Order: sequence, then C-alpha cells, then structure tokens
Amino acid sequence: MPRQVDHRQRRAQITDAVLRIAARRGLGDVTMSEVAAEAGVSKGRVQHYFGSKERLLLHTGRRLRERVGARLLPESPRDGALPVLTRLLHAVLPTAEEARVDALAGKALFSVALGMPELREEYRRGTAELRGLLADLLVKAGGAAEDADRHAAALLGLTEYLSDALLLEETTAPEARRRLDAQIAEFLDR
Repeated sequence: MPRQVDHRQRRAQITDAVLRIAARRGLGDVTMSEVAAEAGVSKGRVQHYFGSKERLLLHTGRRLRERVGARLLPESPRDGALPVLTRLLHAVLPTAEEARVDALAGKALFSVALGMPELREEYRRGTAELRGLLADLLVKAGGAAEDADRHAAALLGLTEYLSDALLLEETTAPEARRRLDAQIAEFLDR
C-alpha cells in the first residue's frame, strides 16, 4: 500500500529549512540544492513543490507569517485587551529561540521582498493586519479611537527597534519588555 504524503506538511518542512538557512546566513545566494539538503529531501522534491526559487521564497514568506501568527494569537480572548496586547507585543520580541530564528529569517526575507513584488505584498498585508489588531486592542484597552492607528504604528516601530537591539545584543529582554510596557501605558494614559 503506498504511503500517504501530507503535502502541506512537506511544504512546511521545506520552507522551515529555508527559514533556518535565512536565520543562519541570509538568503542572498541560497540554492535549491542547499534547501533540499537542509530539509532532508531531494532537489527534485523541492522543485516539484515550488517550481522556482521565487515561488519557494514566496511560500517561505507565507510560512513565516503563519509561524509568527501562531505565536502571536491571543491565548484567551477573555483575558481583556491590555493583557492580550502586552502579551502579543512581548511575543514579537526575539527573546526565545523560535522568535529569534523567525526574526533573523524575517530580516533576510524582507531584503529579498524589496525586489520581489509578490513577497513585498505579503509583508504589506501582514503589517496591515498586525497594525489593525494592535489598534483594535488599544481601543478596547481604553485608548482613544482617533489615535489608535497612529499609536499602533508607533508600537510596531518601537517593537522593530527593540527586536533589532535584542538581535544585536544592545539591550536585554527585561529592558525591552519594560520599554514596550511603558509605551503602552503612555498611550493608554495609565
């Protein structure tokens, strides 16, 4: 009896291999052969699933968004907006190994996205969704609706800066969380 293959799982296995490579050294000259070796599959398998390096990178961007989204989704919607907002922003920070790999891979993919319209659109869509979620949580936590989008964008900018500072070891995880918490409190006038 032929073995059943979970194609979604196989694609994830291959795109996760790209993410590991990206986190280690970037994506400037990554090859299908290197991805295949990292994933433990044949180069033909990679080509079968993705067809081209561009399609592979686009799917990798989507996989990264999926991984980060799974980590960021509120654990319990009953917690209230402020704890969910705080937990979400803390989860973006590369303080755990998985978040660190995703942050480094995200930097590598972002540089590729600048020259790849479809991947650039994935980044735009993901950023817009996250900003919208943050704005909604800020309003639910008691922030002014007219300032919510601007404050959400500022929180994203601060989170990006703190993530970079953590990757460069210019700050510590407790300090990064403290600065985020202070900014949230300022926006909520608490």
